[in-house]
Amino acid sequence: MVAFAGQKTQACVRCCKELPLDLRHFGWRKESNAFRRECRKCQAERTREYSKTLDPVRYRRKKYQDKLRQFGLTMEEYEAIAAAQGFKCALCRKPEKNGKRLAVDHCHHTGQIRGLLCHQCNRLLGYFGDSAESLTRVMAYLIGPSQASQLVAEMRKSSAPLCQGQLDLLLPKES
Repeated sequence: MVAFAGQKTQACVRCCKELPLDLRHFGWRKESNAFRRECRKCQAERTREYSKTLDPVRYRRKKYQDKLRQFGLTMEEYEAIAAAQGFKCALCRKPEKNGKRLAVDHCHHTGQIRGLLCHQCNRLLGYFGDSAESLTRVMAYLIGPSQASQLVAEMRKSSAPLCQGQLDLLLPKES
């Protein structure tokens, strides 16, 4: 059954349930510019059944190859980059945990591939929006003395009272 203008419900071709014709219950087919004929629950069930019939190793590899295609990479090119990095993250230099593959890091503006990262480092860059300025501030924060520790040191030298003793409890006394 094809959805017609003004139609409010549609029967799923698999379970035959009459459901509201909306994106919550039926997926949208861009190529035909229409709702799918199978409800989302039945579609998910069919996908689960189909994935059980596949060889898990080949399925994971195929799924990853599809992901690499987004970056214009072949599996052989990915493996060459990984080998050049020693199969370790380009940032932390640690191998990926639990046999996972390293993530492809790329510039979101140019699409250029920068290297392969473990999932933690890849998320870290994502949180900072790939901003070199933000990451430089993080480095300065980690390396240099913070304003808070300088303030506490000055307050202790002048024996000024700390804010209700909270800073005194949180920070170790300097010798």
